[in-house]
Amino acid sequence: MYTNAEFEKIKTGKLNKISEVKELIDCIQKFYNKVNLKFERCTAKYQSTVKSILDSFPIIEKDDVNGNSIYYVNRIVTNEADIIIQALNQYINKFESIDYLDFLSEEKRNVVFVGPNGCGKTTLLRKLQKDTASAKVQYFQADRVLLVSRNFNPKRAYEEFIKDMQNNYSRATNVDEDFQGNYIQNQFDYYINLLERERNEENEKHVENGITQKIINEWGFLVKDRELFFEHGLNVKTKTGKTYPLKYLSSGEKSILFFLIGVLLLDEKDYYFIDEPENNLNPAIVSLLWNFIERNRPNSIFVYLTHDSNFVASRINSRVYWIEQYDGEKWRWKELEESDELPQKLLIELVGNRAPVLFCESHDDSKYDAKLFRILFPEYKIVSVSGCDKVCNLTKAYKNLHLPNIAYGIIDCDYKDEIWLTELEKDNIYHIPFHEIENFLCCEQFIKLVINKHFKSEEDRFNMFNSIMEKVTEIFINNKEKFATHYTAFELRDKFNYRGKINCLNNLQDLKELYNNEKMTNEQIEEIYNKFIKLHQQITKNNNYNQYLRFLDCKGIIIEIEQILRLDKNFSYEIEIFDLLKSQEGDAIISEFRNLIIKEN
Repeated sequence: MYTNAEFEKIKTGKLNKISEVKELIDCIQKFYNKVNLKFERCTAKYQSTVKSILDSFPIIEKDDVNGNSIYYVNRIVTNEADIIIQALNQYINKFESIDYLDFLSEEKRNVVFVGPNGCGKTTLLRKLQKDTASAKVQYFQADRVLLVSRNFNPKRAYEEFIKDMQNNYSRATNVDEDFQGNYIQNQFDYYINLLERERNEENEKHVENGITQKIINEWGFLVKDRELFFEHGLNVKTKTGKTYPLKYLSSGEKSILFFLIGVLLLDEKDYYFIDEPENNLNPAIVSLLWNFIERNRPNSIFVYLTHDSNFVASRINSRVYWIEQYDGEKWRWKELEESDELPQKLLIELVGNRAPVLFCESHDDSKYDAKLFRILFPEYKIVSVSGCDKVCNLTKAYKNLHLPNIAYGIIDCDYKDEIWLTELEKDNIYHIPFHEIENFLCCEQFIKLVINKHFKSEEDRFNMFNSIMEKVTEIFINNKEKFATHYTAFELRDKFNYRGKINCLNNLQDLKELYNNEKMTNEQIEEIYNKFIKLHQQITKNNNYNQYLRFLDCKGIIIEIEQILRLDKNFSYEIEIFDLLKSQEGDAIISEFRNLIIKEN
């Protein structure tokens, strides 16, 4: 059970404006009661941290020589109740930070907070730093300036040096400090000087393989091609023997040293809060560095604030939270739920960005789908996941987890039924109005962009498009049997459990030989087949270029069109169309297809 002796004195003291003071006292008492409901169940480190915050009561009551109460508030002696009220309000403001620290109360695991830039991670860190100043907590801000100053002149006496270093840390981590930047810049100098002092101390005591050597060895292990050595201070040596001052290290090399000294050479803390632990560090190194530091502080809890999904994935067995909302005053976060559909690395990457998410069928970001959708939907985060089923499952999973932003999926029409495609829209899964992405790139609007650029006369443009139209019509008509067979096979797959191959089928007989099912007679299969023969005939009768592309399965369509255009031997339709879509000429077409594909909420 937590109690505060100074608070008990205030409760029983005689003060002016008693009603207003009593209201504040009641607020404090209620908070104490809330803390005590679970206090004994909390970890010892959390209890110690909360006590350190609550013990720093801003009011101390003493009696003067005449027995009258004098209240000392922030070192100001006063009898004014207004000052008492102000001080009590300052104390109450700390309660918010204790509430925010609740995620540490019953867990002994390290913690990672994820969220996009601007979600308030750093501001939260500053608030916690201010309110936990008396606790065994150390903060590493994202705004680190790792410079080595030639003019740095620390106190010679060790006790005075440590006192100055602690004062510098307090000011460097205080956003309200007028000269905060100067103190941030001094931090690295203090750390280097501390390492040099500790090294001298170990040498005098003939300590071999002490903590300073451990730091030097680990730095050399991570950096590989150079080493640190002590000679009139700390210096650097390459593998070839060339030496140079510490100030010429890269930002990443300095960061490694900064963290090694800052955690391992100072007194062990209960909690370490590190903002952007991956800053300036090679991805191959950052995980090794923090693994080493955590192993050497096994009794401490590390709380990382990051938007780097690779780093989060490297923190095995850590608890992951995402910052759901920050309104400029208050934060709200929740633990990142597990999902069978969404891999953790992808999940973290998605909650770490502010843009709406768009899942597409590309195998990777260099494929047609991803490239085209980055042009059509530049404000979206495009995620390539490969395959229609994967797009549908991930979009639904994202929605069900109630994650930030909104997620959409875009799939090809393929051989899907229109009713099925429309039904998916309730889950924000939409489709391009073509059989596949290659057909989209060859649609009439896109083709005419290319034709208009390279052919100046209306007659040449008309003739060129007609030539392409004739080729597409020819391909569609010549694949009549294959068209009806594939559509039949897909309907059998979706409705009657056909599990055979489809792409290799050329005619109805091929399908009948592969499909053996008691529930379907040959007559029933033929009935489905004939339905698609009629559809093919209707499309041919309509003789509409984009409608052909809606149903045409022809992976080589782009090559066919390149051969008809015959512009020059180095001509690439893919390069040409993507360049044109990014130009002013493509703006109207982009707007047309954006509205056609996604019906945004």
